[in-house]
Amino acid sequence: MRIHGWNWTIGTGVFLDDVDQVFNKLALRLLLIGAAVLAVVIAMTWLVARSIYAVIGGEPYDASRTALDIAAGDLTLSVKSEGRGSLMEAIATMQESLRGMIQSLQRGATDLERAVGGLSGQVERINDAAHQSLLATQGTSARSNPWRPAATR
Repeated sequence: MRIHGWNWTIGTGVFLDDVDQVFNKLALRLLLIGAAVLAVVIAMTWLVARSIYAVIGGEPYDASRTALDIAAGDLTLSVKSEGRGSLMEAIATMQESLRGMIQSLQRGATDLERAVGGLSGQVERINDAAHQSLLATQGTSARSNPWRPAATR
């Protein structure tokens, strides 16, 4: 700014060193805050992932693969559970329960097959006895009616 009559010029400004110092201080503060926020986010992510892993009792992929294998009828696979009350423990319990039910059904089917075989033998013996009884009745009937013509005997 120029002042006429006095031949003066007034100027204002700031030293760039001061600006750089304030900028560096602010940048360092923001960098530290960002690093702290990032560390908190990483820690929270790790804790959430760990709690999910504990609830599942293993990798989510392993849990879904195991459930699909059991649904397909494969009850022979080994289910690894890594925690009480976890999903994998529940899947292992379900697998054992299904295995027990199937074994019980197989035993029941075997027992039923034996019983049907026994009944079949008894029915055959009853049929033979009924046939013998019929033959005996026909023989007795033929001897007790001597006036019946011989052609009908």
